[in-house]
Amino acid sequence: MKKICANPECRKEFESNYKNKRFCCKECGKKVFYQEHKEYWNPEPKRKIEAEQKG
Repeated sequence: MKKICANPECRKEFESNYKNKRFCCKECGKKVFYQEHKEYWNPEPKRKIEAEQKG
């Protein structure tokens, strides 16, 4: 079945036999995973923004 890569920077069309495959390659999956979990690894920018909004 034809699918479109879930990476907003890529959006390539690719073939897959698996219905839950989201990305055309591992690199695209890694980039999106990092973007989705960036706050977990680096929470400081969010705290800084919240502090500036309160202050």
